[in-house]
Amino acid sequence: MTEPATLRPVRSAQVALALGAMALVLPPWFAGGVPYGHFFDDFYYYLVVVDRWLAVGEMSFFPGVETNGFQPLWFFLLTGLRLVFGESDGAVFGTLTGVILACQLWTAWLLGALVLRVARDPVVAGFAVLAAGYQALRITDSGMEVALIIPLLLVLLLRLDARPVETQTPSALLLTGGLISLICLTRLDAAVLIAVLFAWPLVQRPGAALFLSLGGALFFAYLAWMMLDFGSPLPVSGAAKQLAPFDGPSWRPALILFLMTPEALPLAAPGVVAVLGALAVRSPMRQARACLLAVVVFYAVQATLSDWKLWFWYLYPLVPGIALAVPALLDRAPRVLRVGSSLLLSAIALLFFAGRLDYGPYFRPIIEPLAREVAAYAAAHPGRYAMGDRAGMAAYLADQPVLQLEGLVMDRPYLERIARRDDLVEVLQDYGIERYVTFETLQRDGCWLVIEPARGGPDSPRMRGRFCEPPEHQADIEDGLTFYVFQVPPREP
Repeated sequence: MTEPATLRPVRSAQVALALGAMALVLPPWFAGGVPYGHFFDDFYYYLVVVDRWLAVGEMSFFPGVETNGFQPLWFFLLTGLRLVFGESDGAVFGTLTGVILACQLWTAWLLGALVLRVARDPVVAGFAVLAAGYQALRITDSGMEVALIIPLLLVLLLRLDARPVETQTPSALLLTGGLISLICLTRLDAAVLIAVLFAWPLVQRPGAALFLSLGGALFFAYLAWMMLDFGSPLPVSGAAKQLAPFDGPSWRPALILFLMTPEALPLAAPGVVAVLGALAVRSPMRQARACLLAVVVFYAVQATLSDWKLWFWYLYPLVPGIALAVPALLDRAPRVLRVGSSLLLSAIALLFFAGRLDYGPYFRPIIEPLAREVAAYAAAHPGRYAMGDRAGMAAYLADQPVLQLEGLVMDRPYLERIARRDDLVEVLQDYGIERYVTFETLQRDGCWLVIEPARGGPDSPRMRGRFCEPPEHQADIEDGLTFYVFQVPPREP
């Protein structure tokens, strides 16, 4: 039986994405050794907390400071891998790589199913799958939870198109609520997307809220646990980025979408523009406009709550957004534009997959040598360390207590010290820190001036400190990056 014309380009795009996923995920394992540097530094915030929880029963990155600075479903997935494989990093990382690859292939298949619901032109269908999938591949091999949430969101959209909330039976609503629960447990900020997607359906059928809530009982149980143990249902990693006084939406979260994309994620900024434009276009899919609106609201909320830059894992809503926006905009465009766009993207994808161009943030290749330098120094000088940015892999490889100075895996009392702009040296002394590691310092009047968090937004509070003794150690890594180790002076009597 001959395949429909619309299906052939979609399948070709799915094959390209499958090959691209394997090209991204698998090669590091053939280079020998555990590819620690293949995962983002923030992945190791998970792993350090998981290991300490399993070893001593304490959810902490720094001993004695319990934290909920993680996304729960991914945290418990890593916990399960540790329970199964023990201390074998090779087995844990290898299995996680397989999970990520499976999620990427699942994403490619689901994107095809989603695009076929909305695209009329075969060229547009293939282009939409490849554009959205290309965006997905560039953010999902990082070791972060976005690998899982993207296919879960696509499953939800396909389910809502096939069975709208208004027509679902109570048992179907329970299943939908369970799916929503998994999505929100994968990333808690996905609750913004869910709220927009379900706002109008629940206005039309308010009684459905009860069954959706019952289906999402696991999510509510987790929030109650966090409230009882940590005093807030929200992760401290998010609260650490929301310390700036509210002064209207900030431009900084959009920086990664529009200024960093030429060297990092070239489809992010065009994706946002496409989503905004597609809001004005009618789509044959019931939930298409609600999904596009949810993407816009998601980034508006991020820009309102925080002035920190959005990092790459915040781009996950753009994957379904691009898949729906491209057909909405191009199905009615002249054919020359449709074909030209498809050829251009295909050329970019082929170059990317064939050459394995740098697909991570610009500093990603530096993380592993940097972490190994810090770990080697810490092995020769055991003690209690403090670091801000890039502390994840360094803390994991060093196997020494490390205070994370940005607060991402600390607790709310620590965040209060940042909010008060306490003296950094006094804070280090209060936590019993012996050595402070930094990559950014300024010499003035014979002293070294430092700030933490160094990567915070322009209006976010910071702690400042002065070290008037020369660094105990400094070393140049690659690309001109230097790290400094300062001894924390004893508290004056």
